[in-house]
Amino acid sequence: MRLIRTISLTLLACLFLSPLTSGRIILVPIAPSHWGGYEFGEDWWADTGDFLGWIRPNTLLIHYRYVYVLDLGTYIFLPESNIDAEGGWAYVFDGVERPANPDPATTWGGHAPGTDGFYDTGHFLGKVSPVGDFVYVADLNGFAYLPEHHLDGAGAWVYFYKDH
Repeated sequence: MRLIRTISLTLLACLFLSPLTSGRIILVPIAPSHWGGYEFGEDWWADTGDFLGWIRPNTLLIHYRYVYVLDLGTYIFLPESNIDAEGGWAYVFDGVERPANPDPATTWGGHAPGTDGFYDTGHFLGKVSPVGDFVYVADLNGFAYLPEHHLDGAGAWVYFYKDH
């Protein structure tokens, strides 16, 4: 149990057999120092600034396709290959149960508006304010491209901009 916890809390490890060590299993850390052009600190957090704020990759999954976004309080699926000069496409999981037939005149993506004019999407994107095919994401203090029809019941593909 301690070995498993050590591996999971430190670095993703690669197991291989070496003829130089009489066939013993050796742990070799795979520790990229960056993700999407952002440097990791020793604690695996990276500050992406206006892009997503502070992020931390899921170090248990190969290729770091899932990152925890501190300001959103959730993991998003954002492979490094989805990031370009302006931002990146990410799949954000929703998981919020909504009424079977929400009133499209009073909801956005099935979420009801709050008294402050924002739609509280919870762990999906927090409080948002839709403007056409874009949403202002209050927790990120910026806009993201998210047409309402992108919502598929489990979440949505969202384009986050690096420079809001």
